[in-house]
Amino acid sequence: MSDYDVLNHIYQKYGTNEPIFAKDLTMIGRSSGYMRQSLTRLAEQKKIVRYSQGIYFIPKESVYGKKFPLDLNKIVKRKYISEKKEVYGFYAGTYFKNSIGLTEEPPSVIEIVTNRESTRGRVVCFGDQQVRIRCPVITIDRDNAKMLQFLDLMNRMGREEASSLNKDPDLKKYLKKAGFARSDIMEYADLYPAKTLTNMVKCNVFKYFD
Repeated sequence: MSDYDVLNHIYQKYGTNEPIFAKDLTMIGRSSGYMRQSLTRLAEQKKIVRYSQGIYFIPKESVYGKKFPLDLNKIVKRKYISEKKEVYGFYAGTYFKNSIGLTEEPPSVIEIVTNRESTRGRVVCFGDQQVRIRCPVITIDRDNAKMLQFLDLMNRMGREEASSLNKDPDLKKYLKKAGFARSDIMEYADLYPAKTLTNMVKCNVFKYFD
């Protein structure tokens, strides 16, 4: 089996401009050490690109031969949030609030809650971008990710901020789209400090639950 076979394998599995994590790459009949060495050789041959230590991708090229860079958000999402139908994390903090319109403040740090972290918080870097990751209060999956994300938002808010969102149209729009069931929210709310429910009352969110 040659490096060409490895290249064909990762192309079939990931396509172009998708992050390839060396530690996660497997192939029947080949050891993890062989796969890492093959990736190194393919990068030296310029068949793939090494983004940073342990992260590679097959570059997409334009009709003029220009190679497109790998999107940092794809790396972060694959590593800490989800892959295909599997969900194991969610965005939090200012990054999440910005994404749903609750703030115009640009996030300097991407904050993520993920099953793939065991500490209460640490910062990792991808190039110049800082990503703060922390463990969840309970294992995240497809069914509970959005509810846990919302409860984490409520838990991390100060009282004044919660009160200011009482009639916020963007929060209203987000909650209507999310379609949370009151029973599900209350079940998971017990996992968070009491101030989480207090902030939910201040934001007047209960009227938007089914």
